[in-house]
Amino acid sequence: MVTQKDQTATGDNGIYDMKSNTPVLTGNAVVSQGQTVVRGDRLVVDMTSGASRVESSGSGKGRVEGLFIPGTTPAAPAGPKPHSGDTERNPRPRNGGSRPLRLN
Repeated sequence: MVTQKDQTATGDNGIYDMKSNTPVLTGNAVVSQGQTVVRGDRLVVDMTSGASRVESSGSGKGRVEGLFIPGTTPAAPAGPKPHSGDTERNPRPRNGGSRPLRLN
């Protein structure tokens, strides 16, 4: 298990590369932050930058799955101001709402 702040990552097996400060979790890899959960076959966590990457097995059978619940994760750092026409009812960013899930 890898834990940083409010995020937790687990897997059936784990290897930690001390030189790169990177744990790799394999087999039922799961990273969660609040109610937001991402699952895959392999999870690579860069403990220095906080970035994580969830991967499938690549055999065509595996896949990465995610459950994202709006408003349940801590606020992201302030970004660009909303474009004109954006309203409180449409708070998604113009990039389609995709942001990497980071372990901070």
